[in-house]
Amino acid sequence: MAKNAKLGDGCIVRSVKNASLDFMTTDLTLLLLKKDMCEQENFVTSKIGTKKSGYGGTKPIYKFSTHVDEKITEVANASYSDLIADLDKEDLFLWFLDDGSWHKTKNTMHLYSNMLNDEETSNLISRIGEIYGMKPRPRKDRKKDGRSFNYLYFPRALVKKFRPEFKDYVISHGIESMYYKFGGLDYIEAV
Repeated sequence: MAKNAKLGDGCIVRSVKNASLDFMTTDLTLLLLKKDMCEQENFVTSKIGTKKSGYGGTKPIYKFSTHVDEKITEVANASYSDLIADLDKEDLFLWFLDDGSWHKTKNTMHLYSNMLNDEETSNLISRIGEIYGMKPRPRKDRKKDGRSFNYLYFPRALVKKFRPEFKDYVISHGIESMYYKFGGLDYIEAV
C-alpha cells in the first residue's frame, strides 16, 4: 500500500526518521479496501474520519492514516523507477482506481502519472509491456499555462487484455462505485 500512496492518490508523510501513510477519497468503499489492505500488511491504522472538500464540494472526504513504519520509509526513500520496476498487476489496478480513466467514445483507457518525468514514464511503459506483452503509449496533458504532465494511453489491444482483469478485480472487491472505470457492466467488447 505504500507504493500506492506514492504512485496513486495517497500521501507519504515524513517524520524525523520514519514515514506514515495518509489516504483520502470521496469513495468510502475504496478507502475501506485500502484500509483493510494496510492492516493486512500489519500497518497500524487510524479510524476513518471525514473532512470538508477543499474545492467547495458537498461530498464528504473520508480519510485515514497509518502509524510510522520502517517499510513505509523504505518506499518513501525509493525512486519512482525502483517502485515501477517492482509493480505487479494489483499495483496497476490500485493505481488505475486512483488515476485511471475509461473513454467511452473510443473504448480506451488512460493512466495519469503526473508525477513521473519522461524517463520514469518510459520505465512504466516498459514494465506494463513486461506484464501484458504490449505497451501503452506516452502522451502529454498540456495545460494552458504551459505546464505539461505525462499520462499513458492504452491502445485497444492493451485494453482487451487489461480491462477484463481490472474489471474482475473491481467486482471481486465490491467497489460498485468504480464500475465506470471499465465501462460499466453493460459494456460488451466488440468482436
